[in-house]
Amino acid sequence: MGFKSQILKDYPHLTVPAGFKRYGHIMILRHQQVLDEELGHVILQLYSWCKSVYQHHDTEGMSRHPKLRLLAGEDNPFVVYKENGVLYDLDLSRITFSGGNRHLRERLAETVQDGEFLVDMFAAVGNLSMQPLVHREIDAILIEQDPYTFSHLQKTLDLNGKEISVALHLDCREFTQESIADRIFMGYHEIEQTHLRTALQIAKHVAVLHLHPIIHTNSINEGIENYVNQIRGLGATVTDIQNIKVKDYSPKLEHHELILQISK
Repeated sequence: MGFKSQILKDYPHLTVPAGFKRYGHIMILRHQQVLDEELGHVILQLYSWCKSVYQHHDTEGMSRHPKLRLLAGEDNPFVVYKENGVLYDLDLSRITFSGGNRHLRERLAETVQDGEFLVDMFAAVGNLSMQPLVHREIDAILIEQDPYTFSHLQKTLDLNGKEISVALHLDCREFTQESIADRIFMGYHEIEQTHLRTALQIAKHVAVLHLHPIIHTNSINEGIENYVNQIRGLGATVTDIQNIKVKDYSPKLEHHELILQISK
């Protein structure tokens, strides 16, 4: 019996989201409307591994801080989460780590090739870059602006034996090195032209950019063309485009990964 049907069978009066994400001892339910605290107590009875039940009801700011509400159990959002052989040091009350992006992270571990130089312009705790950093033989620079998230990035690197990797605490637009990267991760949904300009500065003559826009379902081609035109306006050429839908973001909005090969 599934998560939702199992609860509704005995507690039909409760509002139950379609699913949940598990991070160690923590269960997170995503729902914008206030959930009944009774639901949290029911979950604690049903799942022996679960010690903390939170509702994720919003995300705020450029650093995408999650807004969590404790429904039941211990108020303990700290966890070392293991995924595909990689350990992440998380405070889920202040650091966004999307369980729905698991397949994306695993795919990136295969996409990045040995010998590449990777720059992650919006590293968080290595949400995207830790998988290839652990599973591939690469050099990398991970950049994170938020000081609290950066402290957890350093702990994540240590946990995975990558403490010698270069992690920089700064706004990625302040990064000054030029023409070093074979591949650039840009995991922030709302990148600006200033971010693209920095990415092209960092990129080698031929490089690959990974963008992660949120695009309206009815204007996907226009959204892609907008980035291609911006890159062209900054003096580079897009020579190949891969568009991969990562997941539904909200009604009529989708999270896409645009993998753009560029030359300059």
